[in-house]
Amino acid sequence: MCRSVLIRGTGLDLRGLCPHSVHAELAVATDVGAAAFYASPDLQRWTRVGAASVFSHYRALIALRHRLAVVADGDFERLDVGAPAVFAFRRTLGAQRLLVIANLSSSAVTPHLPEAERDYWRDERPILNNVVGEDRADAALSPWKAKVYAR
Repeated sequence: MCRSVLIRGTGLDLRGLCPHSVHAELAVATDVGAAAFYASPDLQRWTRVGAASVFSHYRALIALRHRLAVVADGDFERLDVGAPAVFAFRRTLGAQRLLVIANLSSSAVTPHLPEAERDYWRDERPILNNVVGEDRADAALSPWKAKVYAR
């Protein structure tokens, strides 16, 4: 069952909208400034269905979870890469290893992987990447870029 939503301090009143609705974020955009939002590349990227869409990226993530047991069952270890905006972690399950590095900011950031990780992944290429660019694990990350490596 849906509840009313009021976001305090923002001027957004979503009473009567279902927060579970697929279109709830579009309703928020109407209050924020629909013209700019609907014309934005971000909305077009989210709603486009194709090889470079966010939808396709999430489908690839789900497929990866089904294909590699390390994604769901591996031991998790957060990695300190010297940048608070970068979320990086390693998963290990037996001989399988997974490295995920994601820039969670709107600015480019260079992660500083621990030396052992940098050496281990030196010659690997990402198996999943949401933005085209440098493939090295220790390369600078453009805004919102995420890379997944597996071995």
